[in-house]
Amino acid sequence: MTTATTIANGNMIMLAHGGGGQLTDELIQQSILPRLGNKVLGQLLDAGIVEPFGEDAPAITIDSYVVSPWRFPGGDIGYLSVCGTVNDLAVCGAEPMGIALGLIIAEGFARRDLEAVLDSVAAASKLAGVPVVTGDTKVVGHNQGDGVYITTAGIGRRPKGVNLSPGRVRPGDLLVVKRLLTHEHVHIKQVPKQVGFGTSAAMHLIFRRELGMSPSEYRKKFGYCITPRRSQARRTQ
Repeated sequence: MTTATTIANGNMIMLAHGGGGQLTDELIQQSILPRLGNKVLGQLLDAGIVEPFGEDAPAITIDSYVVSPWRFPGGDIGYLSVCGTVNDLAVCGAEPMGIALGLIIAEGFARRDLEAVLDSVAAASKLAGVPVVTGDTKVVGHNQGDGVYITTAGIGRRPKGVNLSPGRVRPGDLLVVKRLLTHEHVHIKQVPKQVGFGTSAAMHLIFRRELGMSPSEYRKKFGYCITPRRSQARRTQ
């Protein structure tokens, strides 16, 4: 099969896929929405409208990913882009609310590879519980890009009173959390608020970085396992 035939059959990305016309619409309807579609993104507005924050402060982050090759051991550029954006919000004490996804695709990039990237974006989005709420697609010429590049912007809300940053870390902070997890009968979801982490996601990231395990794994290994009272009652009968 020739390159011209492959492109004509829709198996490769063409410049026209990024032009905002019929082929752009076809790419959105056939490859993007089936993988990332949700109530907000499905409206195809110029901006995704998320829930109001009330007294919480908005948090915004943006990053670009130019990994080559796009697939690497343990993941790919799609999964990396979502995880990186969610992480950037969480470590600031913010709850991620939505992601904007920008794709820059080189002409001739295989359609199946693009869809594999989108599948990874969808998988990471579902795992994190953070939807893609808006996006944009552009196509550049053969010699102007290498496969696919991704820019992701994330928006989140930081609860009132939370001010999580490296500058606020003090000696003993992690020890307090470890004590609550191992020596106090406190539900694991209540721990971040008691010590000022702000969110469970932020505590999870710090435990992974410092101890190589999640807070729940740490509690299971060294301390209490919180059990509903009803279950405890059954065991004592």
